Order: sequence, then C-alpha cells, then structure tokens
Amino acid sequence: MQAVLESGSCTIPKTVFIATPYNLAWGDSIQAKVIAVNIVGQSAESEVGNGALLRREPDAPFNLAKVTTSTSSSQITISWQEGLQNGGSSVLDYSVSYD
Repeated sequence: MQAVLESGSCTIPKTVFIATPYNLAWGDSIQAKVIAVNIVGQSAESEVGNGALLRREPDAPFNLAKVTTSTSSSQITISWQEGLQNGGSSVLDYSVSYD
C-alpha cells in the first residue's frame, strides 16, 4: 500500500494492518520504507524503518472482587483477572481508583 504525502510523517490506522491483505496479529512487527517523489521522478527506497510493533491498548481486567480472607478492619484486598488480550505487549502496571 502506498500513500501520497506532503509532510515528513504519516499516520496509518492500526486496523489497516490486521485486515486483508496484511492479516497481521497484534504484536507483529511492521517494517516500513519511504520513497520521495517530485516532478522529475522518485528516489530509491529508504532503508527499512526501525520496526514498529502493531500494538493496542490491553483489554480491561475483569472479575474484580474483594478478597475476604485478606480483608481486615484496617485494609481491603481486591483481586482481578487480566484482560483476555494484552494488545501485543505485556501489561506493565495497573491503576486502581476508589471512592
């Protein structure tokens, strides 16, 4: 696939890569090359880019529950299961909010 651009960057929706004809999976590596075009012609292809990974945000954790065996008068313990898909990259951290 090629796109005609006028700037030094482009943005391609990730969903393009998981659809036909690419059929890549989340976590697959993407290699890119660029060709410059002017009224005289086009350049040779650039060197291969640094290989971005096709990633997306992880699915939300589920089955949030209070762990009654670890809950006391001074603390509450909660547990959850990881989302079904990690988006091609391991979950590094969780943010817990409460009120």
